[in-house]
Amino acid sequence: MLIAGTWESGALGFENQKNAGGRDGFIAKIDDNGTFIIMGVFGSSGEDSLIDFEINDEKFIVRGYLHGDGDFSEENLPARGIKTVYEAHLQDNDWTGAWHIDEELIQGDVGRIWCGF
Repeated sequence: MLIAGTWESGALGFENQKNAGGRDGFIAKIDDNGTFIIMGVFGSSGEDSLIDFEINDEKFIVRGYLHGDGDFSEENLPARGIKTVYEAHLQDNDWTGAWHIDEELIQGDVGRIWCGF
């Protein structure tokens, strides 16, 4: 099972992944044994969000908002004002690109299931 979401304050799951700011994003999977495996993390110094997630040709695509300069490991995305709209691609556990996009490219409410604790 694949999961994408955000987290705040401290380490994420069972990995030593620290967040860069108030809220950062992640892509992870849960294997057949129920083990939580981080595939990629990203974020800025602010409250970031992940609005849209898709899989295309074994590439994971995330879209959302950053509130500061975006850090996608080797890929960096300079902020554009208070809120930056982004798209980033993860393949084979490496970020392969991060881009500024128009806000119109973010999906609206399409019946997603959100959960939290």
